[in-house]
Amino acid sequence: MISSAQVKVGDILELHAKDRVPADLVILSTSEPTGSIFIKTDQLDGETDWKVRRSIRSTHSILFANKEAIVSGTVTYAPACDDIYDFLGSFTNSEGKKESLSLDNTAWANTVVAAGSMIALVVFTGK
Repeated sequence: MISSAQVKVGDILELHAKDRVPADLVILSTSEPTGSIFIKTDQLDGETDWKVRRSIRSTHSILFANKEAIVSGTVTYAPACDDIYDFLGSFTNSEGKKESLSLDNTAWANTVVAAGSMIALVVFTGK
C-alpha cells in the first residue's frame, strides 16, 4: 500500500470496496462485466447515495479479461477546475480509435469505492 502523497499523474491504481480514492482518476476497468462501479461522494458533495461510474469501454473489455494485460493509448482532458460535476476528455487507443470521456468515467479524490473494484489512471493529484 502506498500513501496518497506518493501517487503521481500517470500511475495506474487498483482500488477495492471501502478504499478511499487518493487522487482524481479515470476508470479503465471494473470488477463488473458491464464496466460499472459505485462510489460514495459524501466527502465531496454531502450526498449519501451511491453514484454509478463506468470504465472506458475499450480498456474495460481488455482488462476485464486479464487485468495484467497491457493497454496502450492516450487520455486527453481539459485542465482541472473547481466544478466537481464537469469532466470532458477522450481516450485514443494505439490504433487511433477515439472514445469520448465524461464525468461518468471518473472517480474524484476523497470519494470511496462502495462495492467491487477498479483499475484506474491518475489524472490529477492536486497542487
